[in-house]
Amino acid sequence: MSDLRETFVFEAQELLEQLEPLILDLEINSSEETINALFRIAHTLKGSAGIAGINSVKEFTHYLETVLEALRSHEIEISSDVVDLLLEAFDHLGELITALTLGEERPYNKDIAEKLAGLITATNESTLPAQETNSLATVPLLNKSHLLKLTASDCAKLLKAKAKKQNLYQISLDFSPNFFYFGHRLEYVLEDLKALGNLVGKYYFWREVPNWTDFSPENLYLNFELYLATKKSPKDIEDVFLFIASEENSVRIAEITATDLEEFIKGEVDSQGLRKNYEKLTLVLQEIAEYNDREQIKEALNRLLALFKDSAFSDNPWLAGGLVALIETIAELVESDWEKAQSIKQQVLEIAFSILNEVTEQNYVETNLLTVLTDFYEFIGGDEGETEIEVDEKIQQKAEKVEISLSYVEELLKQLLEGLRQVKGEIKEPVYQAAAKAINNVEKYLGIDQTEWEGSLTFEQLTARLQFLLELISVPQEEEKPAIEESKETKEKVAQDTKELEQENLAKAKRKSQALKISQELADKLLALAGELIIAKNSLPYLVKKLEMLGQMEVARELKDKALYIDRLARDFQDSLMELRLLPVENIFKRFPRFVRDTAKQLNKQVNLVLKGEETKLEKDILEELYEPLLHLVRNSLDHGLEEIEERITGGKPATGLLELAAYSQGNKVIIEVKDDGRGINREKVLKKARENGLITAEEASRLRPEQVYELIFKPGFSTKDEVTDISGRGVGMDVVKQKVNALGGQVEVFSEEGKGTTIRLILPISMATTEVLKFTVGGKLFGIPLYTVRETVNVPVKEIKSFKQKPVVVIRNNVIPLVNLAKTLGLKEKEQEEVKIIILHYGFALIVDDLQGKEEVIIKPLTGELSHLSLYEGASILGDGSILLILAPTGLMGGEM
Repeated sequence: MSDLRETFVFEAQELLEQLEPLILDLEINSSEETINALFRIAHTLKGSAGIAGINSVKEFTHYLETVLEALRSHEIEISSDVVDLLLEAFDHLGELITALTLGEERPYNKDIAEKLAGLITATNESTLPAQETNSLATVPLLNKSHLLKLTASDCAKLLKAKAKKQNLYQISLDFSPNFFYFGHRLEYVLEDLKALGNLVGKYYFWREVPNWTDFSPENLYLNFELYLATKKSPKDIEDVFLFIASEENSVRIAEITATDLEEFIKGEVDSQGLRKNYEKLTLVLQEIAEYNDREQIKEALNRLLALFKDSAFSDNPWLAGGLVALIETIAELVESDWEKAQSIKQQVLEIAFSILNEVTEQNYVETNLLTVLTDFYEFIGGDEGETEIEVDEKIQQKAEKVEISLSYVEELLKQLLEGLRQVKGEIKEPVYQAAAKAINNVEKYLGIDQTEWEGSLTFEQLTARLQFLLELISVPQEEEKPAIEESKETKEKVAQDTKELEQENLAKAKRKSQALKISQELADKLLALAGELIIAKNSLPYLVKKLEMLGQMEVARELKDKALYIDRLARDFQDSLMELRLLPVENIFKRFPRFVRDTAKQLNKQVNLVLKGEETKLEKDILEELYEPLLHLVRNSLDHGLEEIEERITGGKPATGLLELAAYSQGNKVIIEVKDDGRGINREKVLKKARENGLITAEEASRLRPEQVYELIFKPGFSTKDEVTDISGRGVGMDVVKQKVNALGGQVEVFSEEGKGTTIRLILPISMATTEVLKFTVGGKLFGIPLYTVRETVNVPVKEIKSFKQKPVVVIRNNVIPLVNLAKTLGLKEKEQEEVKIIILHYGFALIVDDLQGKEEVIIKPLTGELSHLSLYEGASILGDGSILLILAPTGLMGGEM
């Protein structure tokens, strides 16, 4: 895979991770911010795929982008079906990108693409309003010949604007010679057009100029063609000329399409300027290809731009303009994003060389520079054609816009009134007619009844109406408020706060710049070394004891002090490295909103999923193994726990059920809870199913406490469902939960109240890199058991041990606890004693041992080879004195002998 494709795949996978939560949020909130975020992701993916040459992804994402654009413009309404289709489409997009990691570029699914296209087609046929007719409606491109007279710089601006998905319009202005006579101002027209977008090109020419004796400096003898790039519609442009357009003042607006531009940048071409400068151009291009220094490349690009903008290219401004646009694009990227510029530099140069060779060798350009520019802008994440002026408009309040518009109209009316006064007493019928039309336009703009002029127009009629309109729209001037003088103390305080803020931002920037990425392999290696360091420091206490036995008390004391210091350093070192492997539970929590939505829909239930504590961290290995148990628990809550809508309403509950997935830290443990407000666990139903399945007898069922009843749901094959469905009922799931959690060194607790809901709590260690074990002796041998499995240790007289069904038990605080005699289970010699020590485990039974030897932090290594099948042992560890400590597995000890 090429470097460009690898970069694309990496960035695409990161973007796809952001998609699912956004789509699900869209169904709930349908905010413009969410739609815009989705559109930007699709937009970036399409552009990046185009640059990397991955056409299947580019073409398929175009369908998605079109649907999202329709959502942005409210042409499509958000619904459950639309969200389903978006999820299906983005899932497919993920499959296409996953295939790329395997070196395969698959064709996109045409069925899904047709569904997306059908959504747009149906919308256009049924919901889009009919086009309004207007006197200034767009017409075919009027003056293509004038496009050929633009400069290379103007051509570059037009191409770049179109590549950024802006609308391009050619605005032809043919104003009457007395244009200025009626108070019109060209600068007002230009300002209003700039408020809509960018004026990216201009062309003007003389109309017939009268003889010198008839020439008036107050008349207009120029015609104009302006080229506007905007996101606005032709109707918005027409509004600019509302008070100007008339029979005397012609305004024609024509849209310039991509097809129109392609006529000028593709096909047959003969550029003498390019042939003449071919060697200079290729030399600079080769320099850019060889340079790796940012400043050198910037300087070379500037020289290249100067060559293309030279008058030598005036014979073909569009070819030069296309190349100028391409070079300016990479130059802008070199300035703003050096890393991304480096990634596409080679491709830009290849395109430039290709065009130069096409022209010089065959007088024909095959490369579509507009498509190339569009792909580049989408790849680099450029703006979507939004100009600074458009951004400013979003910030302005509506009232301010109205005030500005009325001020303009007021100025226009004043100048019109002054013009009429100047011609008073003269026969100026055409002037009066034009003034009357202007007054009617103002009335139309203000939404008031238009004056119906009868008979010959008079000066008095016109001026009276103008005075009325001026009084109606006169914009009151806001009184100027005196400035409040700031005190010296206030200024000093502001200066100090500003300085502190700058220092804080600088510190943040430095911390950000010092961030370092390391590979997972290196992190694992460092953590393994930290574990070995723990084992090594554990040997120091044994050396201290040896020195004390030899009478070297002073040396022993010094070594003990050093051992404590090394112990603290080793733990700090391990804790710091552990941070490299700790990940937020958000990494698995974020996979559930989609699952809950789809499953709830399948079950015809309404469910609100709430996530809490996503920032809580767990070791990577534990987190990766945790998804499956959580999946079973969430599925169980959805199917068994939460009621159907009718049942909830009948029971006085909201129709929408609550499912909560929460995580929080508690000491060196992490607690994860799956909680619902459903029907709770029916203990009688559980006991009945357990008896039917032969898991317990009726007599045993009568003696079980509530928490013991809940333990039955974790038995293999147990299910309270009468029918097997795609979701549950097979009796596989909850037993897997307990097995997985136990294997991770955790425990499972169940809390339930019938009619109110159930909470299942997973108690997990933060890390499995090192494990604290409780050491004990049995038959003269040393063993260990993970400390997290131990609830408590108790001394029990032998006479208090009873027998139940030929199994030893002991009663501790009114609780009957089964016992496992480890000496018998392991085939070791029993110790004769009147009082035994028992280790009560969280698994509901206890171990009989000889003596307790304290706790120690060790690294547990699994048994391999012929020993791997021994279920009694979780693994082994090397102690500080070099001896081997066997670690017992509580799950393997269940049912051991007395």
